[in-house]
Amino acid sequence: MPPRGSVRRPRGGNGRRGRRRSGARHRIRPGGFPQQGRRPSPARRGARRGEDQLIERRGRRRSVGARSDHNDGRQHADRAARTAGGDIGAPGLGDRIFERVASYLREARPDALPRLDGLYAGLRPCDDIMAYLKKPLAERRENAARARQALDLVGASGADGDARAWAVQHARNIADTFEFATLDLADPASVSAAEQLRDRVMADNTAWWERRTGGKVLLSAHNGHTGYLATDTFLYPEPQGSHLRDTYGKDYVAVGFTFDSGSFLTNDGILTDAWKAVTVPPATPEMNEHTLDRVRHRDYYVDLRTAPRAARDWLDVSRPTYEAGSVYRTDPRPELAIGRAYDVLIHLNRVTQARMF
Repeated sequence: MPPRGSVRRPRGGNGRRGRRRSGARHRIRPGGFPQQGRRPSPARRGARRGEDQLIERRGRRRSVGARSDHNDGRQHADRAARTAGGDIGAPGLGDRIFERVASYLREARPDALPRLDGLYAGLRPCDDIMAYLKKPLAERRENAARARQALDLVGASGADGDARAWAVQHARNIADTFEFATLDLADPASVSAAEQLRDRVMADNTAWWERRTGGKVLLSAHNGHTGYLATDTFLYPEPQGSHLRDTYGKDYVAVGFTFDSGSFLTNDGILTDAWKAVTVPPATPEMNEHTLDRVRHRDYYVDLRTAPRAARDWLDVSRPTYEAGSVYRTDPRPELAIGRAYDVLIHLNRVTQARMF
């Protein structure tokens, strides 16, 4: 029989999400550096790369529009929703983030500006991380060291305050991005170390934003990041969600998604940008999704923390599962123990690929 628990029908939404509970509403999304939460004008809601962030999928673009509509309503004047990027600077940093750091130092400590300009020379704008990874490894390592020196310089400049906090965070994102970009694609251990760095950085950025706002945070990312376990334990032995659980304990709630069939976008390899649609049939009997789809509701969510013991025993066993990530593999098919990966599960009978602009 399918596992039974505290089952509810979802009201909507189709992202992978984790949650930090308390105060006003804020959202962390993957991609780019944390930004001050200003409401975009209509002209700034389109699909753009690099310094203005990547919003190439309609669902993501709609979420930005919904936030703007929420903030425009007078009834939400005291509960404005803001969005911040939580990832490293991919697919590109763009020159604007470098200029924000330089502008701060120009005001706070102009004597240090020539030193900063020297450290960032040759690094900015870094608007195509994929092309940058083709540079010699020794050069990328040297650039990472320079970016870290720039972070130290900014951190030691000026008095505490909002301007300094943002400048340091921007400089940190630059440094983290260049450190990530020292990975050696021919060395699996190096790729794993880079991905582990990335998940720590994403967790740190999320916690930084929560400390600044003091409110509710909705984190949107892939199952393999926001959960406590990933299907690829070599690349992601400690996902972003496990770091956030260490920071917040039970105040962090990991929400995972499963689906029985449908289509999604994926790549043939990691760190590539050739998205293509893949369609999968209904799950086979040995898979998690086959049993989950036998629940009487077509689409539903369940609080795994309050599920009956029999259901918990079933959920805590690792089984083959659909993994709609940046890379889709079937040989071998990924495996996951859902009950150990998430606090809450949303199951959808069928999914449809995101539409690209």
